[in-house]
Amino acid sequence: MTNYAVPDFGNFFNAVARHPNPPPKPSRVSFDVRWHGGAPPVDIRDPTFGFMGTFVDGPATISFTAKNDGSTVVYRSLAAGQKALYAGAGRERNGIFFV
Repeated sequence: MTNYAVPDFGNFFNAVARHPNPPPKPSRVSFDVRWHGGAPPVDIRDPTFGFMGTFVDGPATISFTAKNDGSTVVYRSLAAGQKALYAGAGRERNGIFFV
């Protein structure tokens, strides 16, 4: 995603306030998520939660930038030290499709 418009509330409490003060600043974010895969496929069947599927685990990296409109300051994520707790892809069946 590139140059996606988002409001910058400045902090969490302003973001959840009914009337943010100061008002949010128009901003833009860009991000790139790369999943690298590599693990063998794993079949999972969980009758307790009603789903089944085949999933592949693997590492992922994310780059992210954020910038307020009209500002020259750009905030960037750092590649060093990133750790994804889980990054996987697969096909799942659930609900009425769970057999």
